[in-house]
Amino acid sequence: MRQLLWPLAFADADADAADLAAKLSGVEAAPPPPTLPKLPGDLDHRLRRVLRLRPGDALTVADGEGATVAATWQEAGLRAEAAIARRTRVTPTIWLAFSPLKGDRDDWLVEKVAEIGADRLLPIRCAHGVSARDAARDAGRVSRWQALCDAAFEQCGRSHRARVEAFVEIAALPLADAAGPIAWFVGDELGGDPLLTLASSPGRPSDAVAADAWPTPPRSIGLVVGPEGGLSSAERAWLADRGARRVSFGPEVLRAETAAVVGCGLLAAGRQFRA
Repeated sequence: MRQLLWPLAFADADADAADLAAKLSGVEAAPPPPTLPKLPGDLDHRLRRVLRLRPGDALTVADGEGATVAATWQEAGLRAEAAIARRTRVTPTIWLAFSPLKGDRDDWLVEKVAEIGADRLLPIRCAHGVSARDAARDAGRVSRWQALCDAAFEQCGRSHRARVEAFVEIAALPLADAAGPIAWFVGDELGGDPLLTLASSPGRPSDAVAADAWPTPPRSIGLVVGPEGGLSSAERAWLADRGARRVSFGPEVLRAETAAVVGCGLLAAGRQFRA
């Protein structure tokens, strides 16, 4: 079923009234479908003229933060067919810190990791990076990447959309988020612990390497993928001093965008395995 990203502004006063009536009467009532507001002009045009929906076509409306509602397309707009459903975010949160690439290769990177399961995308500036500092251009790239993430959200039916952060220097890499400390991995062409092993059971006593790194499973994990020229020795040392673990994706030398997709795929697969 097609999924539409639309920050939900449901007029759910009817649902609140039903809940109140149930509490007063002692009878548990099923909440009614919410009243969907009028579609913004751009979304209305997209559904009518671009997607060419027909009356009765079903789709899921989602806010990108776990709330969804089953709806059908009608000539007057969208009509909710069920009560709002809410899905919790899968943990651990997956961060990807990546150095922008030449051409449009980072667009492909962003699209694919958003489909795979990355939650927070952080473009970083590195000593060997190819991207010159340009605030206006950077803001445009972040906006474009967010649009790609939103399209990926609609395409793959995720419960929560990926978010693209503003550019930062690698020395400003966040060491914690709202969930707690971030367990960082660093993809290193010089080698490291197998990411497959760490991703599948970080913090589990059954895994000696992972247990040494994190006594308890982290709520957030991250992967740093450096530029095509690799991380500098100073950057490697800075990351190591802050507890980041060097990891390997295997014996082959991967392009930066391939490493990002493979690495996020392993982290997302490990997350599903632990779930």
